[in-house]
Amino acid sequence: MKKDLAGVFTDLKDNLEQALKGTESLVDQVAGRMVDASRGIDLKTEHPGDELIKKLQRPVHKIIKEAVNQKKDLRVVTKGIIIGVFRVSRKIREEAHQTIGLITAIIIKAISKGGGDLKSATRGIINGFADVAKEQDLNKGEAIAKASVCALETAHKIDPDSSRKVKKVINEKISGARQIFKKATFKKVSSGNKRTAG
Repeated sequence: MKKDLAGVFTDLKDNLEQALKGTESLVDQVAGRMVDASRGIDLKTEHPGDELIKKLQRPVHKIIKEAVNQKKDLRVVTKGIIIGVFRVSRKIREEAHQTIGLITAIIIKAISKGGGDLKSATRGIINGFADVAKEQDLNKGEAIAKASVCALETAHKIDPDSSRKVKKVINEKISGARQIFKKATFKKVSSGNKRTAG
């Protein structure tokens, strides 16, 4: 009986290790694709983050579309996109605050357009910026707060359901979520009662 149990635990351990390796591999694959897609982009401009994100919009949409079609874990894919963007150049770190907002907005829009799971993507965004903060020596709390505010504002522009999904994840994953909700700014659209991010 003990041998049988030992075998079960060994199998579980092996399966878990394989799953973790698979997750790490996918993150690195996606991050690598972002770095490859950035080749040839001129980052010697006044705002290299703006230039980079502008040119990476199409690759991001393509990666997310493929991930949705292939039923990949969007938490892992979005994390890989974020890590890849910040690995392109140390210059991106210099205007990290701006870059965080831009790439978060692109991811949320691409997920919505591609019919992906916004909750999973939002978790990936939060996890991705937690890792980027450590890797790039950024303030983790500030990076996650900025990404969360931008994700919420972008989701509000899409529709109320998207906004609810993003807000639910932020509420679950972040202590001090109320402060983030206060920072998110929204204004009324002149036609109708629909609310969008300001």
